Amino acid sequence: MRRFLHKPGPTAWLQISGLLRGGAPFLQSILLSKIWGPGPVLAEFETLSMAVNAAAFTGLWTVTVYFVPAFSGALTPLERKTVVSLSVFALLLNGLFAAAAVGIYGFFTASSSTVVWGFALYALASVAAALTEFFLWAQKKYVQTGAYSAVAYGLTAFAPAAAAYFFDDLETTSTALATVALLRWGYAWTLVVPWLTVVRGGGWRKQGKLMSAPALSSLLGGSVAYIDGFLARHRLGENEFLFFRYGGRELPVALILANAAATAGAGFVAAAHREGTPKSGFQKVKADGARLMHFVFPLTMSLMLVSEPLFAWVYHAGLRSAAYIFDIFLLLVVPRMLFPQSILLGLGLNRYTFYGSLWEWPVHVVLSLVLVGPLGMYGPALATLVAYIFGKCVLVFYARKAGVKLRQYTALRLWTVYSSATLAVYAGKWLLFG
Repeated sequence: MRRFLHKPGPTAWLQISGLLRGGAPFLQSILLSKIWGPGPVLAEFETLSMAVNAAAFTGLWTVTVYFVPAFSGALTPLERKTVVSLSVFALLLNGLFAAAAVGIYGFFTASSSTVVWGFALYALASVAAALTEFFLWAQKKYVQTGAYSAVAYGLTAFAPAAAAYFFDDLETTSTALATVALLRWGYAWTLVVPWLTVVRGGGWRKQGKLMSAPALSSLLGGSVAYIDGFLARHRLGENEFLFFRYGGRELPVALILANAAATAGAGFVAAAHREGTPKSGFQKVKADGARLMHFVFPLTMSLMLVSEPLFAWVYHAGLRSAAYIFDIFLLLVVPRMLFPQSILLGLGLNRYTFYGSLWEWPVHVVLSLVLVGPLGMYGPALATLVAYIFGKCVLVFYARKAGVKLRQYTALRLWTVYSSATLAVYAGKWLLFG
């Protein structure tokens, strides 16, 4: 633990930012479940939040996997400005799409037009502002990255909760959510304006080719999340939908730290590849991954052992059954501690990430549709786990095809020991307590 927290380096700062960003909706859900409890108001909030996340996932994931390696690997100031300009343009387009999608969906499901407008504006502004922390980090403004994330995502968590507590209605809560997102967007605009440039044909072709693969990949991933949520909402009823939504949030610490490590790793590999020493980038990914395993795996096993009373205490006693879904999602830590995507993105082989998602998508969708009937809310959860493992194996294969073996960027023995222990804890808990 001390090694993990000692003197934050570049990767740690991005992980801190990711923890704050991902922890905001997690804390928000805790506070709202305490204020409203299980019921129609909380179900409506979670339904519209699900729609925002599904529609906005493409832009957020695209900028996560594209921007850092592209910016770090750029050879000239003009090329860096091109990367920034295209990222801003892509996020704006996705924000407009997300707002329209949420508006249409909300028209049929929301209780009032004010709620629809609030969530639509939140979708637009939150996506458009998503570049900020990555932009600051890529310029090596690490402390500023952490400070911005603390303020921005602290407000994202507490402002809606405060509105719900004092006004006890969804209209004011959605307005508070949208207001914070608009403030974030305004700050993002002040940062990127000096970097914007007119992108010529060559820049469009080169960077567009790099961006298209993660964009298409994330579009598939976002649609799967929406399909799972839709199945849970409309096939299983209000209570099981809430159980799936709360249990399916996974462990934000493991998810966020792993994603931040993967993003930073892609940047390290891209920079090392540009300098002609790609193996040093692989070693950096391997070292950061090993250090992360020492923290994430023990935390995962500990949470798995106490998930039921923890859910009742943290959220609400009525959401205790969501812990069973949570335990399944905790197992995602096993494939998440492999980082073939960092290698592929860092080497500029972005198309392979799309191929991986193209294989994963039908497996996920088919399993969700097949299992939701006999297994209820457990069906989409198991489909997520199986499909994600399959998709990660595909990426490992493509990295090997590119000449990079798994052991070059993964502490395999350590990963095997921790993965086996995690699976043993899950199996033991299931056999002993059912």
